[in-house]
Amino acid sequence: MQLVEAILLALHTVWSHRLRSFFTLLGIIVSVAFLVAVVAVISGMNAYVRERLAGAIVGVNAFQIRRDPIQVGFIDDEAWKQIQRRPIIAPEDVAFITKAVPDAEAVALQSGWPTPMADVQWRNRETGDVFIFGVTAPYVVVQDYTFAAGDPLTTVDLEQRRYVAVLGYDVAEKLFGEPAAAVGQMIRVRGVQLTVKGVIAKKGTVLGQSWDGFVMLPLSTFEMMYGRRQRWWGRRCCGRRRRCASRTACGPARTMTSRSTRAKG
Repeated sequence: MQLVEAILLALHTVWSHRLRSFFTLLGIIVSVAFLVAVVAVISGMNAYVRERLAGAIVGVNAFQIRRDPIQVGFIDDEAWKQIQRRPIIAPEDVAFITKAVPDAEAVALQSGWPTPMADVQWRNRETGDVFIFGVTAPYVVVQDYTFAAGDPLTTVDLEQRRYVAVLGYDVAEKLFGEPAAAVGQMIRVRGVQLTVKGVIAKKGTVLGQSWDGFVMLPLSTFEMMYGRRQRWWGRRCCGRRRRCASRTACGPARTMTSRSTRAKG
């Protein structure tokens, strides 16, 4: 009986102060809705960083071993000298990484930074400022690449130093109109003819930058064209006592080999 009386008293109080009750209820609804919206935005940003940003740069569930750090800005001469004393990553190190990380699904080598850029030509068509880099066959597994057309690079392509290439989606679209038309065609990079073997599916843009403007070569073919430790010259950095750490635009800097592993699961 006391419970019924308490409920009736509460309803009477609410009805007697209808306006205040309405605003109280409205405040609770808005607060809960705002909290849900904030949680949804944070979850969406985390998914974006994980799937788009991290996936585009190093692959999902992957990590890189690099000689040079990824750094934008300036580093002093002492730090630069310490970086240059680090050992160069070599293909022979793959076996050590495979042994150290037995659960890795794939271990791949990639040509070092800074990544060279070149014009890519097909017949009378040309597209410029295309990134050119060399990789080993497992690289497509590390980067979670899927193919819009054609086939990936193979170990045989590396061993025989074949003049074949895999194109990013933007390059294939600009030169051929559609990915399927690119497979089997001959393109020219730095005066070298390459046969298009496949086209990577579109990855889109991350923070306004496209990740589909590249040509991927077998690492052995890349080293024949650019050299394993060749210097790549770009715009010089300003200042005598500082060196630019963003060496894709400034130089000179030696290329180095990076490798990535992707764990199972």
